[in-house]
Amino acid sequence: MDADGLVTVGIPRRLRNFYCVRTEGRPPDFALDVVGSVQDPWRDWPAKAERYAAVGVRECWRFDMTGECLNPRLQGFRLERGEYVALPSNGEGGELAIRSEVLGLDLRWRSERLQVKDPSTGGVYQSLENVEELRALEEAA
Repeated sequence: MDADGLVTVGIPRRLRNFYCVRTEGRPPDFALDVVGSVQDPWRDWPAKAERYAAVGVRECWRFDMTGECLNPRLQGFRLERGEYVALPSNGEGGELAIRSEVLGLDLRWRSERLQVKDPSTGGVYQSLENVEELRALEEAA
C-alpha cells in the first residue's frame, strides 16, 4: 500500500518500509494520504481509492497541508458496498472536524494544524502516532 499513514486494528505496531496485505493477512482499516502538490491530488486519487476499496480499507482520508489543492483540506471516506462515501464534517470559521469510526477519534483542522481529539476524554493530540502513549499517561495521572 502506498499511503502516507496506515492503521490496522489488532496487528502489533512496528516500523515497516511497506505494508503488504498478503504478508499481514488483512488490509489496513485506515489509510491517510497527504496531498503534496497541485498536480498530485486529482491525478492519482481515483486509482488509489479504487485499490483501497478492492482490498477492503474501511476508511481512507486525504489531507492537504497547504490548503492549495483540496477543498476542504481534510476529507474522510468510509467504504460502503465497495465504494467510498464522504464522512460528514462539522466546524465553523477556520475549523473542520471529521469523526473516524475506525479510530474512534476526531481528526480536525484547527489553528492552522491537523489535530486529533479523543471524544471520550476530550484530549487533543498533535499526532496520531502519540495518541496511545498520551492516553496511557493521562490515565496514570
